[in-house]
Amino acid sequence: KWASPDMFAYILLMYLIRGLNKPTTINSFMNLGLGFTCFCVFCVGSTVSSLGVRVPKAPEPEASIAEMAPKHILPRRAATVCQVVLASSFVILLSLGLAKPSMSLHLDMSLLYEVRPDLRAMRSLLEPLDLPALLQMKVSVWACLGELFHWVAQGEVNCFIALVLYAGFAVLLPMVDMAVLLAVPLLGPGRGERKAMLLRVSRKIRKLAMLDVSIMGCFVVTMSLRSMRSNGVIVELCGGVFFLLGAEVCHYAAAFVARRAIVVAGGAGASLGKALDKPQPSGCSLESMSTADTLESVESQDMEEGKAKAGAPKGAASDADGI
Repeated sequence: KWASPDMFAYILLMYLIRGLNKPTTINSFMNLGLGFTCFCVFCVGSTVSSLGVRVPKAPEPEASIAEMAPKHILPRRAATVCQVVLASSFVILLSLGLAKPSMSLHLDMSLLYEVRPDLRAMRSLLEPLDLPALLQMKVSVWACLGELFHWVAQGEVNCFIALVLYAGFAVLLPMVDMAVLLAVPLLGPGRGERKAMLLRVSRKIRKLAMLDVSIMGCFVVTMSLRSMRSNGVIVELCGGVFFLLGAEVCHYAAAFVARRAIVVAGGAGASLGKALDKPQPSGCSLESMSTADTLESVESQDMEEGKAKAGAPKGAASDADGI
């Protein structure tokens, strides 16, 4: 997955270079070739294949009595509030990050004359061309996706691959994963298996989601084009990339909260198993019982069963034991 920032760097660079094409004054073109196709197959194929790696389960140590009782690492209501806040922040930050420019390119004539003093003699010819207005470009993810749609309609196969990578892996999959993480604390008590299943699904989606990788691609393009300052061309990051970075931070935080919202229960013994299987009195649940209360209920139930066996007739006791 982390070999993939270059994929998004190539996509953004292509959009940037093609956007500078203004015939007949400036001719600028960039195309994605077979090397880009092979590199995308390698990155996506290796990322998908990693989902098949299975880690062997470690042997479970014997838990103490205090560790047997069910417990919430994070209360359900607190987890729900946190997830709603994080999901709302994620949507807002992602929307702003997609719409606002993530990086920009412009020509600084004073810097150009400073690094190329020989061009000062041609100032009378360069000024009427208005080169700073021509060599100016802002790159936003949303505008890039729109242009990719346009180029795909013209039959460019690599632009279709680029569109799937950016729209699917970098934008859609993080949104799907965020929806799955939001559903974890919203499920009521007693659905631990379903919550664990959602967390497994989320873990797989998060391995394929590449919003963080695309953000790194913006940094890669900006750093790789710093050498153009020697020609007066400045490439720098804009506010959109930081909104995307904030959205990804919310994404990671939501995954952390979802893992802490699961009810964790140790391997209980026979007596604790009976207490977990028996119905609880009205107004009382295992989630609201402390460890001491749970153990006290187990001991009282064992004592009641012993008294019942001692007071029952011998035949009835044998029948009860048989049952």
